Amino acid sequence: FTLVARDIISEPVSHILIYPNPFDPRKEEVTVEYVLTKDVEVKIYILTVSGGLVKKFTFPKGIQGKSKGSPEGELNSFTWNGKNEKGDEVSTGMYICKLVFDDKIEYRYIAVVKK
Repeated sequence: FTLVARDIISEPVSHILIYPNPFDPRKEEVTVEYVLTKDVEVKIYILTVSGGLVKKFTFPKGIQGKSKGSPEGELNSFTWNGKNEKGDEVSTGMYICKLVFDDKIEYRYIAVVKK
């Protein structure tokens, strides 16, 4: 008989990766990648360290490359250009990336540097 081992992911999201981090918004965008095991609504909030909203992204369930999942896990991503809701470039510093996948919430840091 043959035994096949495989990771079983019970959470709707896994493998969150942010790169490049830190990033310089004058030269590049930052990419946030994540693996989804089911279709979920995805909301991303870029926040100041004091909790102020800088930028918000919303992707309804099932959008290929943004909020689409599969039982084996499907890679999704989005990019942020370092600009706020008004279109102004943010200042150098640390920002919080709040990722909401239906009712699952994850937090990551994004550093902005201007070289």
